[in-house]
Amino acid sequence: MLSSSSNSELPGSRSKSKGLYILLIAACGEVTVGRLGRHRFDGRYLYVGSARGPGGLRRRIERHLAIASGKRKRGPKHWHIDYLLELGRLERIWLLPDAASPEKMRTRMSECELVRQLVALGAQPAVRGFGASDSPCETHLLELPSELELDRLISHLESLKQHG
Repeated sequence: MLSSSSNSELPGSRSKSKGLYILLIAACGEVTVGRLGRHRFDGRYLYVGSARGPGGLRRRIERHLAIASGKRKRGPKHWHIDYLLELGRLERIWLLPDAASPEKMRTRMSECELVRQLVALGAQPAVRGFGASDSPCETHLLELPSELELDRLISHLESLKQHG
């Protein structure tokens, strides 16, 4: 099931579960996003990511929280989201852990599928190629139009269940 969190608490922090996550970020300003070049951000954004490596959701979210809080300033930026996290303010996190059974793992939800669901709810693609270097999606970063009812979006996210 999808979990949400404030910046101070990480759901399932004792677990190494793998899956998808969504970050809600408020950002205003310009930043160079690696090879994507310089971009202006002014609004609220959803970033869809996956954490299916050995550290799982816990390690990935801890890394994002460290960058967003300014505790991790040194070192190379590995992902496009690193640039936006330094510029903006991380407001909320949703976790969508993968199913534990091998049969269900074959049908797990992809980042692109989740992006499509968010676009269907009114979120708009923000920067072409953002977070999508190894993905068939156009982008993993979506802008929330001011008229989009955040409560409706949150309600949909909270209702999502493990796919499969």
